Amino acid sequence: MTVLFPQIASRTPSPGDKAVVAIPARNEAARIGACLDALAAQRDAATLTVLLLLNGCTDATEAVARAHAAGAPFRLVLRHAVLPPGQAHAGEARGRAMDAAAALLEREAQPDGLLLTTDADSQVAPDWLAATRAELRSGADAVAGRVDYDPAETACLPAALRQRMAQEDSYAALLAELEARLDPVRGDGWPRHRMASGASLAVRLPAYRRAGGLPRLPVGEDR
Repeated sequence: MTVLFPQIASRTPSPGDKAVVAIPARNEAARIGACLDALAAQRDAATLTVLLLLNGCTDATEAVARAHAAGAPFRLVLRHAVLPPGQAHAGEARGRAMDAAAALLEREAQPDGLLLTTDADSQVAPDWLAATRAELRSGADAVAGRVDYDPAETACLPAALRQRMAQEDSYAALLAELEARLDPVRGDGWPRHRMASGASLAVRLPAYRRAGGLPRLPVGEDR
C-alpha cells in the first residue's frame, strides 16, 4: 500500500538515503534478536540506523539487542522511556519512537531521510528495505507493507481459530477490494493489500512533519 499526498513537491529519495527504523519494545528479550537479525540481512543495511525505544523494560531486551547489533552493519541507538499513567499504551510508545527517529535525522542533517517502523516481535522480509525504497523512489510519501502470521506459531493455534482467522482475512480482503474499486485513492489503486500496520510502515521525513507525526491512539494504533 502506498500513499501519495497531492499537490506537495518533494525530492525523490535515492537508494542510499539515510533511514532510521523506529522500534518500540517492552520486555521483548525473547524476540528482539530475530527482529534485529532480519534488519541486518537487508540489502544496504549499512545505511540504516535502528532506534530502539525501551519502554519500561524489566527484562533483558537491552542486553539482547546490544548483543545482536554488535556485529550488524547498521547502527543501534537506544532510547529509554517510562510512560506515565494515561499514556502507557502502544500508540504513545510508537509515536515517541518515531519522533525520536525524526529528530535524529534532523540533528544529523538528513532533512530528506526516511522513517521506517516495525514491531519488536516481527521479522521483516529480506527485501523489505529495498521494496520500500523502490516505492518511495516512485513518488510515494508513505508505504505500508503487508504483515503475515508466523506459520510456525499459527500452526500451534486450535484448528477452529485458524479457520475463523482465514475467514476474517478473506472477508477483509473483499471489503478492501470493494473500497478500492468504488472509492479509489491516487497511488493506492487496486490491486493492493488492505493493511496499514505499524509492523511495516515507512514515510518520508518531510511528509511525517507535515502530517504532524503519529496520532497517539490508545488502541488500534497499527490499524
